[in-house]
Amino acid sequence: MKKIGETRASTVRGLDAKPRESWRMWVMTLLALGFAMLVITLLSKENKMLLADLQNAARIPLEVEEKADAEYVELPLIYSLEGVAAKVFVSTESFVDYTEKDLESMSNECGTVHEAGYFENLIEEFSGSEKIVYSFSSTEPSQQGNYRVTIIPNTPGYTRLEDFQKDFDICAVGGDMYPQMISEDWLMFTNSCGSGYDDGSGLPPGCDVMRQAIEPTLQLP
Repeated sequence: MKKIGETRASTVRGLDAKPRESWRMWVMTLLALGFAMLVITLLSKENKMLLADLQNAARIPLEVEEKADAEYVELPLIYSLEGVAAKVFVSTESFVDYTEKDLESMSNECGTVHEAGYFENLIEEFSGSEKIVYSFSSTEPSQQGNYRVTIIPNTPGYTRLEDFQKDFDICAVGGDMYPQMISEDWLMFTNSCGSGYDDGSGLPPGCDVMRQAIEPTLQLP
């Protein structure tokens, strides 16, 4: 049999053990929460740094692309508008103006003969190329249309203007793209400003006026 004093001592020790166990659990919980907060903070900082790196990486190609596109549009053609009442619009698009049959028909009309498959290979040389169109528009009242200059990459590697003209020459009046000039990197076409039709308005032929003033200043880098 237990004595009355022993029973009380055992009971007191049991009561003391419970608060100690609760205190220990409370401390462990705080430590766990603190560690979790530390991990979350570190991960948050790392995620922010990673996000910043990704954003910077995304911006770099865009800046390069914009710069390259600006250079691509501005550099291929050198011209002067001094003394000319005109403004210029520049656009870029895929160079798909000709098919093999188109070039064969133009060649036959000009009396130039090429071997079979010649124009098929030539069209392939320009696959994926873009053209840059400079459209000069008169700022004064005039008739007819705009004076246009078209630039494409010299992917076939023409070294003589005569060869370029034989492949793309037009022996008809009023064409839009006559081979005009070459450089190591570029090929230039100009339009003819039409057939000289007069609409009876008495206004000057704007396209031809611009052509006569601007064409002598045209250069390729």
